[in-house]
Amino acid sequence: MKGSRQEPADVDPVLPIVPSRLSGFCQDGLVDRLVRESAAAMTEKRHGDYPRWKGILERLPETERCWEIDRGCFVAGEAVDDRAGLEVLLKELIPWRKGPLRLAGVNIRTEWRSDFKWDRIAAHVDFTASTVLDVGAGNG
Repeated sequence: MKGSRQEPADVDPVLPIVPSRLSGFCQDGLVDRLVRESAAAMTEKRHGDYPRWKGILERLPETERCWEIDRGCFVAGEAVDDRAGLEVLLKELIPWRKGPLRLAGVNIRTEWRSDFKWDRIAAHVDFTASTVLDVGAGNG
C-alpha cells in the first residue's frame, strides 16, 4: 500500500538510497529489497574503504537538500560558505565516475561526461511532457 512504507531501521543513514523517490518506479517490496541489499553491499567486509568513505560523508556540511539539472550538469545542494573545505573532502572520494556534477557549489571533475552524449542526440528527440528513466550499465 503506497504511503505506508517505512524505511528499514537497520539501514545505514549514510546509504544514498531514498526509498520514497523510488517507490513509484518499482513493484511492491522491491524498494525495501534494494535498500537491504545495498546496505549489505556497503560494508567494510565488502569494501575496505567503507569506513573512510563513511567518515568523509559524516564530515560533509549540512546544506539545503535540493537538486536540479543546469545545462546538463546535475546540481545538488545549496552552495556552502566554505567551498574550499568542501572541495578537500569531496576530492577524498575520487574517483567520481559520472557527471558533470556540482555539489553544494563545488564543481566536480568526473571521468565520464554524460552531457556530451545528450548533446549529440538532443536535436533528434523530443521528450516534452515525458518521464525518462535512463538505466545505465555501471560504466560497463
